[in-house]
Amino acid sequence: MVQSQLPTRWRIAVLGLAGLGISRVALTVGALLIVLVGRGSAEDGTASSTSTVLYEGRSLDEWREVIKSLAPRSPDAAAAVPGLLAIVEDSAAPWFSRRQAALTLGRIGAASATAVPNITRLAAEPIVNGDATTPLWATRAIALWGPVAAPATPVLIGLASNPRTDSDLRLVAIEALARIGIAHPHSLPAIVAILSQHPPRRDLATLRTPQELDLVSACVECLDLYGGEAVAAVPVLLRYADDRDDRVRRAAAVTLGRIGPRADQAASRLAELVLADPSEDVRDVAAIALGQVAGIDLLARLLAHPQVTTRVRAAHGLGFAPPDVATRAALESARSDGDGRVRIVAVESTQKLFNQPQLTAPAAARELTASDRDTRLRAVRFLLKLGPRAASVTSQIEPLTQHADPQVRQSARKILESMGW
Repeated sequence: MVQSQLPTRWRIAVLGLAGLGISRVALTVGALLIVLVGRGSAEDGTASSTSTVLYEGRSLDEWREVIKSLAPRSPDAAAAVPGLLAIVEDSAAPWFSRRQAALTLGRIGAASATAVPNITRLAAEPIVNGDATTPLWATRAIALWGPVAAPATPVLIGLASNPRTDSDLRLVAIEALARIGIAHPHSLPAIVAILSQHPPRRDLATLRTPQELDLVSACVECLDLYGGEAVAAVPVLLRYADDRDDRVRRAAAVTLGRIGPRADQAASRLAELVLADPSEDVRDVAAIALGQVAGIDLLARLLAHPQVTTRVRAAHGLGFAPPDVATRAALESARSDGDGRVRIVAVESTQKLFNQPQLTAPAAARELTASDRDTRLRAVRFLLKLGPRAASVTSQIEPLTQHADPQVRQSARKILESMGW
């Protein structure tokens, strides 16, 4: 309970995030940052409060220390909920303290679920003079709650769907919807509906604004948080796999892969991306996605492609396929490829899926003298990672300590040391 009020409010402004570019790393919890004006000690929460305001018996300075040491899922965290909520609801408190308290409530999870309606109300707060700061951090807190915040879904849909909503707030609202996921039946359809309002662009006749590109990319990327439950969105995602923007095609390929074998209808399109997409990055992620959707037959065909880089991608993609008989057979073929770059990647994929050092260690050891430097380095890293589990190839590696190439000699000694030699 707030026992008194501060006499003044801290004024804040949001630095524009337009054109930032949402990536998968940025869409993880806590990584889509809300950048606020107010550098220095206030921003990092080290400013000292001169107010005598107490929240459940503690000052803001004391609460900052509590938050620093708080384990979000501990019993102590549940006990902190009333005080944290009191800080959030004090409109006279410093903005950074309110934001910190709200985000902490979100991290606490189910034990702080009673605060969801209060934070949702702040997320829906009208934006005055273009200042969306409070709705931004409130919506970020909702995203941290994930499924616990399912009751906030209607408000989030309103924010995400309204073209007049602050562009950064729309992105955070879309992420929050995706993190709520199937806990609310309307979250997935809402994201698909937003996408339908921004159809794929296949030529240069019409250009997207940076804000629209951010929005489309965020929608496509966030769908991967649903995993296999996003299967209904596969036809829509396939349309965006033809988009002219590399960023959108990449997002579509990655999300199709995250849906998994339930997106097997996407296999042929993913194989086309591996073969012919103008972006090397899109080709890379499409190969991984092809493995994830269980496109093993297509990856096996790609292993016969005349281009080495295509075969390397196929061998890598197999490392994400189901560990079944067909995958094992395809990897066996890849380990016999005429190029060491393909063979070593196939070795890595084999170990990842089947954990057979007795099979993979000898194959990796044979690549220690490969003419291609990257192949040699990958073989060294592979064997060092296996360590004592690669002891069966000691006799294979010992002669290399006397090799004419000093780099080979040094690598062989390091590997033997990792085995306890």
